[in-house]
Amino acid sequence: RTLRNIRRDRVTIVCEWYNTPLVDEGGKVTGAASLVHDITEREQAEQRLHESQTLYSSLVENLPQCVFLKDRAGRFQFANSRLCELSGKSPEEIVGRTDADFHTPEVAAAYRRDDVSVMTTGQTLEQVDEFQAADGRRRHIHVMKTPLRDAAGVVVGVQGIFWDITE
Repeated sequence: RTLRNIRRDRVTIVCEWYNTPLVDEGGKVTGAASLVHDITEREQAEQRLHESQTLYSSLVENLPQCVFLKDRAGRFQFANSRLCELSGKSPEEIVGRTDADFHTPEVAAAYRRDDVSVMTTGQTLEQVDEFQAADGRRRHIHVMKTPLRDAAGVVVGVQGIFWDITE
């Protein structure tokens, strides 16, 4: 179990505490062995990570632009609320699907070519495309796509942002 303790120097630490009964040859409990491990640094790192994720999520969800992430196979891994609103789909209806599930074959193929180019070259793509909104109207959108990299720098997909410039 996890416990918060105050050291002699009045600093609060977080510890994992494990107890194991000591049993004699007859099966009688004769004592206990305890192991205490200071996990304060891990707790603090987890808290900082949680705060960072909350800030990032708040930023991305509240942008007036559409934001998405796709894996190497072109499957959506994330769509922010603005993209969901524009497409008329919930995140559950978008995540795990590809552009082929939402667009004509020609449009889906063009989007896929762009994604593959970004992942292959490592270069940012910036262009104007057409997009059919949930209301059926064709919209002109300004699109920026960049490679999505993991912690080791390996390209694992594409991330993008776009906004309506029809007006």
